[in-house]
Amino acid sequence: MSNFVKNIIKPEQPADPRRWLAGTVSVLALLAVLVMVPIATWAEALSRDAIVTQLTPPLTLRSAKHTPATPRAVDLEVPFETNSATLRSEGKKQLDELAAALATPGLTGFQFEVGGHTDATGSAAINQKLSRQRAEAVKRYLGKQGIATNRLRAVGYGSSHLKYPDQPDNGGNRRVEVVNLGRITQTDAVAIAPSAASPSPIAVTSQPPIPIPLITTTGSATSLITAPVHDCDRLAAIPDDPGKLAPSVPEDKLDAERVVATCIEAVRLYPEAPRFALQLARGYFGINRYEEAVKLIRQAAEAGYPKAQTIYAAAWSQGVGGLKQDDAEAAKWYRKAAEQGLADAQNQLGTLYYNGKGVTQDYAEAAKWYRKAAEQNHAWAQNNLAELYRDGEGVAQEYTEAAKWFLKAADQGLSDAQNQLGTLYYNGKGVTQ
Repeated sequence: MSNFVKNIIKPEQPADPRRWLAGTVSVLALLAVLVMVPIATWAEALSRDAIVTQLTPPLTLRSAKHTPATPRAVDLEVPFETNSATLRSEGKKQLDELAAALATPGLTGFQFEVGGHTDATGSAAINQKLSRQRAEAVKRYLGKQGIATNRLRAVGYGSSHLKYPDQPDNGGNRRVEVVNLGRITQTDAVAIAPSAASPSPIAVTSQPPIPIPLITTTGSATSLITAPVHDCDRLAAIPDDPGKLAPSVPEDKLDAERVVATCIEAVRLYPEAPRFALQLARGYFGINRYEEAVKLIRQAAEAGYPKAQTIYAAAWSQGVGGLKQDDAEAAKWYRKAAEQGLADAQNQLGTLYYNGKGVTQDYAEAAKWYRKAAEQNHAWAQNNLAELYRDGEGVAQEYTEAAKWFLKAADQGLSDAQNQLGTLYYNGKGVTQ
């Protein structure tokens, strides 16, 4: 139902024409004043490409040392319900464009601040709280669109950063500002999606890429031949990879060129071990050789390696490495990994079902996959399952269950879950107020 009600008033003409004329003059005077005052109206949603243009930093060599540039940012009109953090349909349309922008290859390696801003009407304390809640709502919505929320930082500024400081009550001050905070310094949950850590292509002079012999072994990852620990593992072990044999290497510690040279050797020695193919692909991503990276990932995925299947799905979802963006292909590969029990793939598959991307929208199916991952202690899946219980989507609305799963995710340090759990306690829903 629309939240705008247009009341059309047709007053009767006064008997005295002089009164009518006076009223007309008054109205015209009022209109003249209004013309001079900027009035906030909801503009058409800013497009994905326009957002990408405003958020993409200038290209620089990875080794270049320069004075930090002014952060790239974009102001978005994201309508909410009055005095609420509930998104309106117009707001969701704008955030869909934002999500599409943040998923483009040029921005996937960056982290962003989502800043909520209000005008100066009302209490400063209330405005600050509402702006924070709205920023958190934007972050949650983007997460449901497949954007890794560890790339996002929600901040509420209230009325402290007015867009029109000389007009503090102007509705145009109410906005969501997205700021590019720079490159990701820790490996994301999907590990090796293109990071833009080196936006300018760098030639590799060591050895050309080699084809990985097709792996004929099928079945679960545990049935694949396991090679001994190699320097390739020590240099490029991928977080959340059940098949890794060395401690994870964070993105800011990755020496991509050394990884390529070392992991090529590992692949030659152990062509039957798909983890080396995956780790070599990580090196290729680091030097912007995306197509070679995706070919390696595909072979490891086709061999039944679940982490490779998850990353291959992410490549389809984002359309990188020569692949044309295809949510149906992404869903297919997430399902293969999910059926092998990989929690991250189960959570991602649940998100596709929730949004109806690549699969028919099905909240019950989303809940099923979220639950499988949540029971493996996947914090985001626990948070997502809790939201379904809170909203009664795919499961019966049950605040006690929502509080239980929010608590599990909150105990793992997930700030979104901590905030949602706090809200349940504040309202006494599912827990004692």
